[in-house]
Amino acid sequence: MHWPNFSESDLAEAVLETSGSVVLGLRPDHTICYWNRAAEQLYGLSAADAIGLDYVERFIAPEQRPLIAADIRKVLAGEPTWAFEDDSVLTNGERRTLVWNVKRFANGAGEICGILASGWDITSRKDAERAFRLVWDQSTEGLLIGGGPGIVDCNPAALRMLGLTDRAQLIGRHPLVFSPEFQPDGERSSDKAKRIDALTRELGEYRFEWMHQRTDGTPVPTEVHVRVVALDGQTRTVIAWLDLSERQATAEREAALRGQLLHSQKLDALGHLAGGIAHDFNNLLTALRGSLELALLDVDANGAVAAELRLAQETTTRAAALVRQLLAFSRQREATYQTLDLGALVRDAESMWRRVLPSNITLHVHTTELATPVWGDPGQLEQVCLNLVVNARDAMAAGGELRVHVGRVATDGLPRASLEVADSGTGMPASVMARVFDPFFTTKPLGAGTGLGLAVVYGTVTAHDGTVSIDSTVGEGTVVRVELPLALSSDAATGLAVTAELPVPTAVSDAPGPRGTVLLVEDEPAVRGALRRVLMRGGFEVIEATHGAEALTLWHADPSRIALVLSDVRMPVLSGPDLVRQLRAAGSRTPVLLMSGFADEELVRDLPPNVAQVLAKPFPSAALLAAARHAIAARADAASREAPAGPKGLPESGGRG
Repeated sequence: MHWPNFSESDLAEAVLETSGSVVLGLRPDHTICYWNRAAEQLYGLSAADAIGLDYVERFIAPEQRPLIAADIRKVLAGEPTWAFEDDSVLTNGERRTLVWNVKRFANGAGEICGILASGWDITSRKDAERAFRLVWDQSTEGLLIGGGPGIVDCNPAALRMLGLTDRAQLIGRHPLVFSPEFQPDGERSSDKAKRIDALTRELGEYRFEWMHQRTDGTPVPTEVHVRVVALDGQTRTVIAWLDLSERQATAEREAALRGQLLHSQKLDALGHLAGGIAHDFNNLLTALRGSLELALLDVDANGAVAAELRLAQETTTRAAALVRQLLAFSRQREATYQTLDLGALVRDAESMWRRVLPSNITLHVHTTELATPVWGDPGQLEQVCLNLVVNARDAMAAGGELRVHVGRVATDGLPRASLEVADSGTGMPASVMARVFDPFFTTKPLGAGTGLGLAVVYGTVTAHDGTVSIDSTVGEGTVVRVELPLALSSDAATGLAVTAELPVPTAVSDAPGPRGTVLLVEDEPAVRGALRRVLMRGGFEVIEATHGAEALTLWHADPSRIALVLSDVRMPVLSGPDLVRQLRAAGSRTPVLLMSGFADEELVRDLPPNVAQVLAKPFPSAALLAAARHAIAARADAASREAPAGPKGLPESGGRG
């Protein structure tokens, strides 16, 4: 077959027209003299319309025109340009980035005719590069490229993680340089790095945790992900560092919160248990104390039997103090809040502390000259101080120094009063510190401690919206710090206080005052019997009921006979407070005394005014009789004031007197 001949110019024309590259020819004055098919497609302009246009003025972005014109002059002078980038503006206004190879061309006579430029649209690649650079620069993960002996590139986050400011500080160096000698698992960093490097090359990628170290020595826990890749014909590793510092801090905070929740739940459960035990124990102490006081009246005050009875009486007093600690721990003893100066409270207690400290312990007390007013219960805060002092004493069996300091601090921008108790004793290991506020936990020998001292401190301080912390070093000593909010006002606490602090006579039956019939309501037989004997010994008649419903029936049978209702708070069938309310609803103004093994704060709230007082068990018999006579007398006075003048109206009967 015969094929037609073609010239080199024909072939060149075909190449130019079928090329995927933009090819254009420009005269020295920048006018277009050649425009291939790819140029037509890119710029959206046919060759016929493009020929003769000033390329620089028509298609080059305005800010780049001087640069492009200068480059064309250099090419015309014989200096070709390779991989030159510019931004071209298409006929639709879109900007595209092109990379060019440019060279001048001449005619057969050797005369320079213009330049020939071949270009490729790299806009997508440039966009991808910008996006990659944005991710690279702004990533919070440390990104690195490793090759050969060290790092060949890194992003700003990697520098920040290591406390570096310049890439030159990291480029060419191995990350091992920025690692402690040993990893957290105890393995030497250099040995672990070799093992991980071998695994990574074998598997192609590997993820692990690594402890880096900043230039200032600060540890930086990281999660490392390494992948082996081929780049430009060479083996490279792409490395990502995730800083675990915040994650670990969050995990530690969450663990601490879970621990606090567990501790709170434990305290709450034990608090309910302690409150129940205290309630029952107070009932037993009430019966025992009443019986002892009655027995003392029937024996020779100077005899041996009286001495033994008084010893038993003192023992009940100490037992009642222990119960108060249980109630303070369970927060079921209502506090009597007032504004008090923490420094003054400590100074007042100093002399008492010195009596409980042995001679080989030196006590130093320092209080700030500034006022440290706090809103709290004096008795409870005194107990907090005493518990801390006694705890410090027990930690210094061989003697030492005990320092108590009261001052003012600012925590989270809020002013607070601080109490610091520091000893030079044996200190505690971390395992003991973790449980030191647990109720009934003690390191003392069996029988030497209750394990309630610091638990009571924790419960009381928390109830006062305060915080308590402890620092201890084995062999050096312990420091306990208590912080309480400074009082902003001196408003009195509200609510009905549980108390047995009325002035009382010294004996059961030696006090004058009105007497009458007492309706005694108590479900515990032993307590009811002891109280009946005390009341009868004090000159009262007694009607007994085992619960509120029975008492209500007895009252309705002869309301005029009853001068006083003495009732326990918690009882089956009908509680004491509910009995009070039903009596009031029935029109009774008979005075009422309530008794409680603990505060029963919810039960005794919002009671009618005929509740004269709430007595805290156990109470002295004389205190009960004084309260009973006081309540009856107060009701009689009120009835006299309410009665109209003359014989027309008589005050309501308050019972026999």
